[in-house]
Amino acid sequence: MYTWHYTMGEHEGAVDLARSYAPLLEAEPRLDPVPPQWLHLTTQGVGFTDEITLDEIAVVVDAAREHCRRLAPVRVEVGPAVVGDEGVMLPVTPVEPLMAVRGALRTALAQARPQVDVPESEQYRPHVSLAYCNTTMPADGVDAALAAHRHRRALTLSTVSLIELVRDGDNRLYRWSPVADIALGAGAEQS
Repeated sequence: MYTWHYTMGEHEGAVDLARSYAPLLEAEPRLDPVPPQWLHLTTQGVGFTDEITLDEIAVVVDAAREHCRRLAPVRVEVGPAVVGDEGVMLPVTPVEPLMAVRGALRTALAQARPQVDVPESEQYRPHVSLAYCNTTMPADGVDAALAAHRHRRALTLSTVSLIELVRDGDNRLYRWSPVADIALGAGAEQS
């Protein structure tokens, strides 16, 4: 699938934060930790690769670049880790600037592909997944371990990336190939 993400592998603060939780996550056999290079903040789906052409992707990227050019880089706080629906995650706050970028991407997608409904209209809960659950897992034991480890980091997100995402079932994680990067604030100086 094609999707917009903030990839975290190049953010030293996010990688360091994930590494600080690694001993807790690796000690829990019901969790599959996310390797640092695959850390990400999901933002907006675009479509399945067999349902959108590369020409359409180029139009989506151009529209997104135009809609995001006046948006400033996003300053957020990541963490502390909590147990979520699919595993352990780092909530990302504040939500509002992330929603502004997501709104611009959704507007661009609707403009570029008016014949297709924009996916993922449900409530957006920004987070970075640290580990995915590989079975049914009661949260209490993991919650207790996380409660003593309340680390967080401030990050500035200046690029949102269109990626081709695949689920690696053998290793129980998501991998991707980059398609395009959009720099936030690229047109702000002209405003």
